[in-house]
Amino acid sequence: MNLSRFPIFSAFRTHNGATRILTGAVVSVLVVGFAQTADAAELKLKTGEILIGEWVDVQSDQVVFRSEGLGELRLERALVVEVPSVMPAKTAQPADQRKAEPASDTASAEVEVPLLNRWSGLPGELSLNYKVGIERINNQNEVDTLRAAVEASWKIGLNELSTYHSIAQGEVDGNKILDQRNHSLRYIRDINERWRWLNQYDWFYDGLSLIDSQWQVASVPAYYFVKKENLTLLAGVGLGYQATEYHEMAGLLAGDDPDFESEREGWALVGYQLLRYQINPTLELKQVFLGYPMLDGDQYAANFMISLAHSITPRLGLVLEYQTNYNSKPAPTVPEFVDSLQIMLRHRL
Repeated sequence: MNLSRFPIFSAFRTHNGATRILTGAVVSVLVVGFAQTADAAELKLKTGEILIGEWVDVQSDQVVFRSEGLGELRLERALVVEVPSVMPAKTAQPADQRKAEPASDTASAEVEVPLLNRWSGLPGELSLNYKVGIERINNQNEVDTLRAAVEASWKIGLNELSTYHSIAQGEVDGNKILDQRNHSLRYIRDINERWRWLNQYDWFYDGLSLIDSQWQVASVPAYYFVKKENLTLLAGVGLGYQATEYHEMAGLLAGDDPDFESEREGWALVGYQLLRYQINPTLELKQVFLGYPMLDGDQYAANFMISLAHSITPRLGLVLEYQTNYNSKPAPTVPEFVDSLQIMLRHRL
């Protein structure tokens, strides 16, 4: 092509090859622009919109995407058509809140700084779950109850701290009041891609079952047998301690049982297992087992739970959950089977 025909290039054609220099510069700009466009990722929404930018994070319930025009966006995963199976490598950027060591003769490693929560200013992710529902307790008496619960979790990197509190009330035979209270505190750390460390403290009160107080602690290393985007299965065995204090009426129910004591405590071998399956973007199946067989006697406690949760409105975080639960209890109390249907509101701060 004869560039001298264009006025913008004709002024340079006699100055020591300046035409070739300018042509090379124009081509370089075009190549750089094309490379930036090629590296950009697309976020396709089910509503039809397409955003151009880069992926920041992909989780089971939400995605984080950075658009040059809109900034960083957090969206419910159910609204996105497709997410990448592997996150692309990132370089140090101010928007990622990362900082790198000053340039030197040797390569410097990046220092990860956790993202700050936009509401609290604290690092990590904060989330709250509010639950209210009806349940049927099947033991010696069938009891209809109303349960309310709140759960909070704080996750920083590989560490997660969560707390759970619930209360259930109902009536038996029109005059006996059911009053159950549960409180738990858990610390979880993913040691690596395959190992998790679970520390858990639980406290339980049940006036109808004549248990004034039951608390148990456990420390369990668990192994990920399956760890996929939509399927998680891990199990482990650890050591725990359990103590139960009974109401004085429990002694009368025990009759002449010489082994019964108003207080029982001891070390336990703790078994833990978790299965979570994301059936589709709005439907999740979850199953948890936690057992406390005592090492120095026949006392034990076990809890088996399976639930099916459906996200009614992912944008608002409204979830309908059906749950069935088995609670074993040492004599003289009896095991319980509990079926519940509850509405849950998930709120991510």
